[in-house]
Amino acid sequence: PLQRMYAAKKRSSVQEHVDVFVRAAKEALGRDDVVAAANNYRLAAQCSEDPAIRAALEETDARARIRVRDASLTGARAAEQAGRWGEPAAKYAKAHGAHAEAWIAERAAHALCREGTDLRRAAQLAEQAVLAEPHNVVYRVTLGEIYLDAGLMARAAGEAARALALAPADS
Repeated sequence: PLQRMYAAKKRSSVQEHVDVFVRAAKEALGRDDVVAAANNYRLAAQCSEDPAIRAALEETDARARIRVRDASLTGARAAEQAGRWGEPAAKYAKAHGAHAEAWIAERAAHALCREGTDLRRAAQLAEQAVLAEPHNVVYRVTLGEIYLDAGLMARAAGEAARALALAPADS
């Protein structure tokens, strides 16, 4: 009887936590804060196997990723135009983390290259962009510039040759 009582108390305690997280998520949605709502649904999903919570998490998380991507891209473009390369590098990388697209990876790589601090990460992002769209000359040029800045001359020459093969008339 003591074990049954303990198990029942534990279940009710877990359910109370789930209810708190779900209530907080709904309040956040009422404020149109989808990022906070997604985080609260994520916490609730860790405590419960309820399919309704999982569905709400998936829907809210998708909306939150779009919101984070859009806000990050807006800030990145503004900082890029101002020539502050550290800020757009971080914001483009955040946007890429929220929604991976080749052009976002290339812009993040370009900003990191211009900043000159993390060429390894810049190369990784540029390589992702090139893998996603291998016939995009701009992506290949960005990757070649990163290799050149990193002192990887053979790789830079290879990317330059591939870019020239794709667009021989492009200066």
